[in-house]
Amino acid sequence: MPRKLVRRTPEPGLRAVVSDPQEELEPAEQDIVPPAERDIVPLLYNVSDACFILGNISKQMLYRLIHLHRIHPVKIGTRSLFTMEELQRYVREQQAEPTG
Repeated sequence: MPRKLVRRTPEPGLRAVVSDPQEELEPAEQDIVPPAERDIVPLLYNVSDACFILGNISKQMLYRLIHLHRIHPVKIGTRSLFTMEELQRYVREQQAEPTG
């Protein structure tokens, strides 16, 4: 008699099922998340994400910009988090400044 396997799936719409290895997984109706809820954009970004969004700058550079009051984080406890609007504001300011 063949052994039954429990498959773990990385996709949110699929559930782990006990099945034969040859069977395909089908989405469970109650596990399917509507697209409106699945495509939620984060309100706040952590330091690593903010560095990536700003063109892969270093964490040291980001902390320097915070210290110079060029970028204003949202503090939650000890964490520094950033809104997309704040990151975009900083980039717009940099574009508007004359280089010279």
